[in-house]
Amino acid sequence: VQDVQEVKFGFRTIEWRANEFLLNGEKVFLRGLNRHQCWPYIGYAAPESMQREDARILKEELSCVAVRTSHYPQSHHFIDECDRLGLLVFTEIPGWQHIGSAAAWREQCVENTREMVLQYRNHPSIVFWGVRVNESGDNDELYRRTNEVAHDLDPSRPTTGIRCIQMS
Repeated sequence: VQDVQEVKFGFRTIEWRANEFLLNGEKVFLRGLNRHQCWPYIGYAAPESMQREDARILKEELSCVAVRTSHYPQSHHFIDECDRLGLLVFTEIPGWQHIGSAAAWREQCVENTREMVLQYRNHPSIVFWGVRVNESGDNDELYRRTNEVAHDLDPSRPTTGIRCIQMS
């Protein structure tokens, strides 16, 4: 044997009913925070222990049940720890406020969506796929495509996105 890869995975159900979120049939109030994984002095070079500690702080010290991993791929150590602790995750495709005008840029958004779902779909902590460029204006054609990709690869989770433009 030259290579071994162990993949942990889990099962859970999520459901929306009117104004209720149900996790495994139980009503859950979604109280959480946004997370950027950048630290003073080290930037994104945080070791596994700090990634895991962030999840612990959110769950145990701040009493969060959910976290939004703000607009870029997160450390697998953080997501693994969210799985272990039962911290629910809303993860997003990369980007912030800008949708490029070039077709290649929009194709990259679709590809980013595909990569995000394939990368994290075995993690039961992930409960929402963020398929919209954070705080961007509307682009119905692009977001129809990102939604389709996410739902084709994982029909079990809802898609969503963050808006900041009134009436968008």
